[in-house]
Parts: sequence; C-alpha cells; structure tokens
Amino acid sequence: MKSMIYKSSVVLALILGFVGFKSMQPTITGDDKESLIISAMLQYVDNVHFAPQPIDDELSKFVFKTYLERE
Repeated sequence: MKSMIYKSSVVLALILGFVGFKSMQPTITGDDKESLIISAMLQYVDNVHFAPQPIDDELSKFVFKTYLERE
C-alpha cells in the first residue's frame, strides 16, 4: 500500500514539474526564432572554432568565392 502511494506521489510530482517547467518557457515567434538560431550559431562558431575569424565582409567574400570555385 505504501509503495502505491509513493509511486503515485512520484508520478504526480513529475507531471506537475513538467507542466510548471513548460509554462515558464517563453513562446518564440518566427522572427524571434530566426534571430535566436542565428545568435546561437554565431556563438557556437566563436566558442568552438580553433582559430576564430571576425565575421565581416571579407569573410563573406572569401566564402562566396570559394563556393563559386568549387561548383
């Protein structure tokens, strides 16, 4: 009997925790979602890349030129 109450309490706590956590997350719209993805990608490149380069027009020109040469 006690194990049944314990299991029920654990399941109830998990459900309430999930609902509470889900309700606290902000809703992300289309534009916000895109900007969030772009900022996450840039942050990843800045943190993980072994020799980070500034993301500017020179890098864009280099990437575009390389892309056209490989096509």
